[in-house]
Amino acid sequence: MTTFWSLWIIVITVGTLLGCAAILYWCVRDKMGVEEGEDMGHEYDGIRELNNPLPKWWTYLFVGTFIFAAIYLAMYQVWVTIKAY
Repeated sequence: MTTFWSLWIIVITVGTLLGCAAILYWCVRDKMGVEEGEDMGHEYDGIRELNNPLPKWWTYLFVGTFIFAAIYLAMYQVWVTIKAY
């Protein structure tokens, strides 16, 4: 693989991972100032919106995906200076 394509894959993959990490950070932090499980004040068709954060297991799977992606990217043949295993 040429240097251009290696860098192309690295930039797109790392950019996507950083974007996903930003989304996870945005979802996990408390930005509303409303207690967990409280009514958010929104109601559509009789359904009330409650302030419920992401489940912990979902967050852990998300972080595990980042770790897997970093290891996979390190082992994959896109790094110019690192030989594939």
